[in-house]
Amino acid sequence: MNTNRRTFLQLASGSALALTGGNFLQSCMNSMNMGDMSDVVIGSETGLSLRLPPVWNGGAISAGSVNLDVQNTTIQAWAMGGSVLAPTIRLRKGTAFSAQLQNQLSTETNIHWHGLTVPANMDGHPKDVAQAGGSFAYNFPVLDRAGTYWYHPHPHKNTARQTYMGMAGLFIVEDPAEAALGLPSDEFDVPLVLQDKRFQQVKRFVYAPSMADVMTGFLGDTVFVNGVPVPYLDVENGAYRFRILNGATARVMKLGFENGMAFHVIGTDGGLIDAAERVTSVMLSPGERVEILVDFSSVAINGSVLFKTLDFTLPAAPASSTPHGSTSGMTMSNYKQGVAMPIMRFNVKRQTSRQTAIPTTLTPITRLNTAEATKTRTFALNMEMMSFEGGTSPHGSTSGGEMMRHTINGKLFAMERVDEKIAFGATELWEFQNKGDEPHPMHVHGTQFQVLSRSSGTLTAVDKGWKDTVLVNPGETVHVILRFDKYRGLYLVHCHNLEHEDDGMMLNFEVA
Repeated sequence: MNTNRRTFLQLASGSALALTGGNFLQSCMNSMNMGDMSDVVIGSETGLSLRLPPVWNGGAISAGSVNLDVQNTTIQAWAMGGSVLAPTIRLRKGTAFSAQLQNQLSTETNIHWHGLTVPANMDGHPKDVAQAGGSFAYNFPVLDRAGTYWYHPHPHKNTARQTYMGMAGLFIVEDPAEAALGLPSDEFDVPLVLQDKRFQQVKRFVYAPSMADVMTGFLGDTVFVNGVPVPYLDVENGAYRFRILNGATARVMKLGFENGMAFHVIGTDGGLIDAAERVTSVMLSPGERVEILVDFSSVAINGSVLFKTLDFTLPAAPASSTPHGSTSGMTMSNYKQGVAMPIMRFNVKRQTSRQTAIPTTLTPITRLNTAEATKTRTFALNMEMMSFEGGTSPHGSTSGGEMMRHTINGKLFAMERVDEKIAFGATELWEFQNKGDEPHPMHVHGTQFQVLSRSSGTLTAVDKGWKDTVLVNPGETVHVILRFDKYRGLYLVHCHNLEHEDDGMMLNFEVA
């Protein structure tokens, strides 16, 4: 039975669909805590300075609990490498990476090297984990072009929790072609990892998603940057390179400055694009990265400018994908996509002595040829009513019956099942069809791809480089081209709304 969130809302608001062991409506209302919905208070500027993650200098990477000091409050978080965020790994293309994960958590974990092309047994598939108290050795060559990649846990049904609690870090690859461009470097090359958290009421990291949160994603009220809530950074009135990762579990962000100041996009998930593109905002979904150049010369010395996620409205799914009618005005939670939230403030404190010219050309991208594609695959993204046996359901119910689940091609993830078989060396066309009314950032392991088209219109600057994650809006179809010529083995395609992923919106594909 195909359905979607709107259908779910209609059922929850006026239907009497029964579950074995209980009433569906009552189960939904209890799970959503419908009687305890106060207005969300958006986190404001804290006056805390931006913190840069430490740099990884080799050796083991531990996973365990740490104490994080935030606004005179000690918060328990989970960390990789002893810090939140995890240490930034910087390596040159062509070098070898080797590190052992030491799991000091009370649950299994692993590391997915997001965006990097690595052997299948090194990729962080949920079947390859370090048990509590155990370890896992990662060894692989760095094959990818210069770019901003990242790493985070990928255990089945627990990826969102572990990432939310602080287990994420950047993996920056450098190469001579990029170095020759003379882009801002050292202190003027700044990583910004953005994560939203529910922080205003509890002042702790508490990950406790309701059924509503599983439907939409666990959305927060405060943006943390490199583990600091709404911080500031003192800058010169010159050009800076910012490497931005949307490391949230679910929140899509429309990034821009409060004063409408323009900036230049220079890179996407897989490194630099052909030429810098001037914009005043960019959409960035969970898992995506964007590299931007910001010239602060238009801001007066001792002036400042606020960087935000701006307000926006998600495109509506067409009526054909919502056959049971509209539920306009209804909501399951006060936490919503598209809400304006402050991210950080830049205080212009110093006169620069550096050259601030924006490069006209960057590093050329070799475009994959659609004429070489040997197969087209379709991935239909939906929500469906699915049966489950007695015991604990994915949403916490303890009785058997039916539950809404996130699916790809009508399937939920199965650890060992091979859903798609791909010939090694093949070039393929994939189309992601969003059949519902929630956004789905789709991530492919084991290769990078190029976005060819969107059914909703033209490509944006964030679509124009090498990609591993692409936002597919409600009712939208996105076409990409991929080549599988690096490694054989079992890899994943999934939604990078991590609540959706943990709910089963993930498939295996095998390159052989």
